[in-house]
Amino acid sequence: MNILELCIAPALGGLELYFHRCCVELQKRGHTIVSVRLPGSRLEALGKKDGIPTRSMLRGNKFFPWRHARQLAHIIAEHRIDVVHVHHKDDLPLAALTKSTGKRPFRLVFTRQMPLTHRKKDPYHRWLYTKIDLFITITELLKRDALEKLPLPSDRVLRLYYGVPSPPPKDEVFLKQFLTISQPGDFTIGVFSRLEYQKGQHLVIDALKKLVGKEIPARLYIVGDVMSAEYNESLLSQVKSLGLTDRVVFKGFLPQPALAMMGMDVLVLPSRNEAFGLVLAEAMRCDIAVMGVNAGGVPEIIDDKQTGLLFEWGNTDQLAGHLEHLFREPAFKNQLAHRGKEKADREFNSETHFQQLENLFSDLM
Repeated sequence: MNILELCIAPALGGLELYFHRCCVELQKRGHTIVSVRLPGSRLEALGKKDGIPTRSMLRGNKFFPWRHARQLAHIIAEHRIDVVHVHHKDDLPLAALTKSTGKRPFRLVFTRQMPLTHRKKDPYHRWLYTKIDLFITITELLKRDALEKLPLPSDRVLRLYYGVPSPPPKDEVFLKQFLTISQPGDFTIGVFSRLEYQKGQHLVIDALKKLVGKEIPARLYIVGDVMSAEYNESLLSQVKSLGLTDRVVFKGFLPQPALAMMGMDVLVLPSRNEAFGLVLAEAMRCDIAVMGVNAGGVPEIIDDKQTGLLFEWGNTDQLAGHLEHLFREPAFKNQLAHRGKEKADREFNSETHFQQLENLFSDLM
């Protein structure tokens, strides 16, 4: 098949990285891939670095981007595209308008990765969603929301869990360099997420202070891009005011986070309402115990007290209590990790995911 992957976004978070993985994995499977990305973005640079045929484009008008739709239609005709796969909701109007006005017919697939906030059944959205041939959600919760809030027939909505690759071999040299504030016997906690308020890093810092008060040798590694400079400054001030400067380190963005996850005793995803929580599946496949907020798609990944632990957003006493329990009961921690790995290897496997995605595209043809 000739597949166009579309994501005109400036960021480089989980959504954008999944888009890039679709390009890489489907190209490996022998399909002709063309990707459309924002000019000058890190995502565009990543595509060129990995040898993905990449075209640059802006989104244009929010509702009816006529000029950019003509540009996209030209790319689709030039490469004889069969399937256009959209990842960001802001790119849907461009793809739908192109499908309505372009000369070459194609199938339009949209993967919804973010929560749906309200109903969209007005005339504009009814027109928009009639152009979608397949609406993929990454959780059952999102699927239910889509059927309730969007003008979509049930036979066009399908749930496909994310897949993550098998972890790389453990790199002891890398871990020795990465674990800059740890000593043997320390309890290492990892938070791997963009730095913005709703991601909740401040909650884990508060919980860490409670652990230190109980003389638990805990260390916190915060990994991720700074999306809010103001929030980043507040985290730095929080660490300093709580006297945790020797127990917390900010590592920034890592191109291969799994290598660092292998040095953690537990990975915490403290986001207020994560649509899926890809980082949890990655850590589970690394045989690391995980914790997440009891909201969004996280409870579909974590079976509480079986494959991980759930806590309520904002409840730092509960969060600290879970962390203390894992520290004092290493056998329980290891049991959670092993059961989590079994589930992730079975249900969140990258090879299985992309085989299913390929089959869905093929069925549309």
